[in-house]
Amino acid sequence: MTRDTTRIRRERRQRGLCSRCGQPSPTYRCKACTARHVELSRTSDAHREGMRAAQNRLQGERRAHGLCPRCGGSPIPGKVTCEACLDRIQRRRQPKVPRREQILALLGQGLSQAEVARRVGLTSHRASLGANEG
Repeated sequence: MTRDTTRIRRERRQRGLCSRCGQPSPTYRCKACTARHVELSRTSDAHREGMRAAQNRLQGERRAHGLCPRCGGSPIPGKVTCEACLDRIQRRRQPKVPRREQILALLGQGLSQAEVARRVGLTSHRASLGANEG
């Protein structure tokens, strides 16, 4: 959405109008626009399912040809995926929020808070919170 669209919709809501079409409405969206939104959501679900099926079919074809199923690149010998995709998979499997002990251990090694934050994927503020506990 552009800034103008956002501004227009905000002004319409403040005046008690439908934010989409501008018709009088007690809520931010009139009944007609709500019905359109619900219908689009249903078609979006169908579209999403179709895209998922196409993606699964593409991955199956890539596997059959001995390619990385995620990107179509050359897989690591003895593996199914390429190195880049394997790295992404492994990073995603790592815990999102590192344990306090991990942060404290890195700080105990003399690393700066910024370096600890970079290594564990947190902001410097959150790394300092882990250091101040205990």
